[in-house]
Amino acid sequence: MTLYQLSFPAGAAVPVVADIPHSGREIPRAIQWQFKRELRRRLPGLDRRLDELYDFLPELGITILRATHSRYVVDLNRDWRNNIFGQPASSVIYRETLSGDLLYDIEPPEHELNDRIVRYYLPYHRQLADLLEECLDRFGRVLLLDLHSFGTDSPDADIVLGDVNGKSCNKALTDAFERAFRNQGFSVARNERWTGGYITRHYSKLENIQALQMEIKFRAYLDAEDYGTEELKDPEKLRKAGERLKAAFSEALANLPG
Repeated sequence: MTLYQLSFPAGAAVPVVADIPHSGREIPRAIQWQFKRELRRRLPGLDRRLDELYDFLPELGITILRATHSRYVVDLNRDWRNNIFGQPASSVIYRETLSGDLLYDIEPPEHELNDRIVRYYLPYHRQLADLLEECLDRFGRVLLLDLHSFGTDSPDADIVLGDVNGKSCNKALTDAFERAFRNQGFSVARNERWTGGYITRHYSKLENIQALQMEIKFRAYLDAEDYGTEELKDPEKLRKAGERLKAAFSEALANLPG
């Protein structure tokens, strides 16, 4: 069972690690059959196809860690020490979907919830911590990019950058990415609706680690009806969005503060 996928730099490495915690699609059968029948095949709020959108990152020297399992197994961007089971906004394991529908016919017992933390949550974070430590050992500093997508109409922007209102990374770093995205024609908001989740907040507290959350609106890279389904109606739109993002990341990396 593969709990995550790693992509290492194709050339010279840079002190940047990217993680994609919400694009996984795998749900173990034993868990899936606990869900209500009508929800087993279609669950909202998955960051669809971000692995394809950002497949250029290793060419720029960036290491990528991507979750393989669905956020409906565990949400890797929540703090398990705060709340294991409950509302999606604050819990590692959801009682309901992101659309507000009750997820389970019969809620899983506590021992099963704890088992999911051990099996699916902790290994991902151990691997992420190891990657950051390796980067620190090599470069003395590291930037963590936490990559997501969103499907709402608000905020009215293609990309939302979250730096916890300037606390998770320095302003010049956020400025560099915002400027680079705008230069590629993306509209950008900063700390609007999403300021940074657990991954951004937790790892940026560690010495010499800065973290920036990036949310991209799905309409910027997928057809509108594709959000919530695996079907890709316009591969060319995804490819062109990836090219623009690659140019933006290249510019930002070249202008990051030391």
